[in-house]
Amino acid sequence: MNALLLELVWFLPWCWFVNMSFTVLGYVLRQYPTIDKPLDARLCFFDGRRLLGNSTTWGGLILATALGIVGELIVPGQSFLVLAILVFVGHAFGSFIKRRLGYRNGEFLPLIDHGDYLLFIVLVSGATGLVSPVAALTAYVLTVSVTPLVTRTAHKIGIRTEPL
Repeated sequence: MNALLLELVWFLPWCWFVNMSFTVLGYVLRQYPTIDKPLDARLCFFDGRRLLGNSTTWGGLILATALGIVGELIVPGQSFLVLAILVFVGHAFGSFIKRRLGYRNGEFLPLIDHGDYLLFIVLVSGATGLVSPVAALTAYVLTVSVTPLVTRTAHKIGIRTEPL
């Protein structure tokens, strides 16, 4: 139990921080909409739907990379760059799934929204051992339990455009 708690304390707050930074970035960029561009360049998949959508942007990729580099500079050797990139790629993976299922930008998909980045870390961790599967799954359950409160609060204070 202590090992699980230590592992959660090592990676989960960092993943939450990186993920929440995307919300703050989105808020800032809504003030300057011409600055940030969608990562998929508005291209469509063979099903005719967008690859990723408007919320997966170059700015998010740059932000995740920059935060990861800063994290590594502050605490070297803790895989913070890898985790930051995985958070971004997990978000992109969630956007890809939502588009395939016909969900629009901002439309809530249970189990994917609020946890897509951790689901992706679960998948990668199974293959790489970066995070133990038990810690990754525990982090996912904690995240999908707590995030609705955080997102509703961010919506009420005007940082998010959608409540969930």
